[in-house]
Amino acid sequence: MRIGIPLASAAAALVLVAAGCGGGEPSAEEEWAQSVCTSVAGWKTELEQIANNVTQQLQSPATASADAVRDGIENGVEATEDLVGELKALGPPDTESGAQAKQELTDLADELEKTVDQAKAAVGQLPDDANLSDVVGAITGIVGGLQALAQEAQSTLDSIEQVSGDFKEGFENADACQDLRADQD
Repeated sequence: MRIGIPLASAAAALVLVAAGCGGGEPSAEEEWAQSVCTSVAGWKTELEQIANNVTQQLQSPATASADAVRDGIENGVEATEDLVGELKALGPPDTESGAQAKQELTDLADELEKTVDQAKAAVGQLPDDANLSDVVGAITGIVGGLQALAQEAQSTLDSIEQVSGDFKEGFENADACQDLRADQD
């Protein structure tokens, strides 16, 4: 019976310590940052996979097909369109600086849309019987545009962090944002 009281006291102390160590609710900025970074990280991963697949196709020209490369570009366009939809659907965080942060994200979504439209136009102009060389020529600018967008996405996230100290803290504390930063290093 004497053993039970110290164990109960130790358990109660652990509960109190755990409650005081970061067990609180995340801030609105952190929740919003988590959503933004989750979407951007998923998009970035998908684009990297698509780029790897297209690169593999191009490194084996004997087995590469124009359709496979075109499909890769179309998949990248679709992934980017999905990201645009996610970013536009994400409302501003309910904070004093929320509208400014949302505007930064909307500006990024608009840039993503422009690049998607350019990619669709380039792929759409290719004839159905385009050979691999034709497709490669058409996608050269698209690939550069998508790479620039990945850098612009990171710049936008960095800019949003500067909106206020709360956003900086939110992006620093959001797990998805930490993972996104780790992928860049």
